[in-house]
Amino acid sequence: ITLPKGLEAIENGAFSGCSGIKHIEIPENIICISPHAFSGCSSLESIVIPLSVTSIQDYAFTDCTSLGRVYYPGIEDEWLEIDIKSNNEKIIRATKIYKYAPEE
Repeated sequence: ITLPKGLEAIENGAFSGCSGIKHIEIPENIICISPHAFSGCSSLESIVIPLSVTSIQDYAFTDCTSLGRVYYPGIEDEWLEIDIKSNNEKIIRATKIYKYAPEE
């Protein structure tokens, strides 16, 4: 899934339970990933999170049992500045690929 540019948030429950999503690239303008935005996306394996994201709310990635990789264009210190709320263990424990540059 590729989201349109211009969004500032992924709203509460936007993709909750979408078991067919394997990869998603969050657009650069997104600041907040709201609660339950991707909860229950059991097939989600990887996600690209841009530098613009400053907050990942409660349960945004709960029950994303396949999530194993997070691609992030910044460095680890920048990643650690993101306010990641509770019940997002899969995104916290996922392998981070820093300094990621998507193919154009």
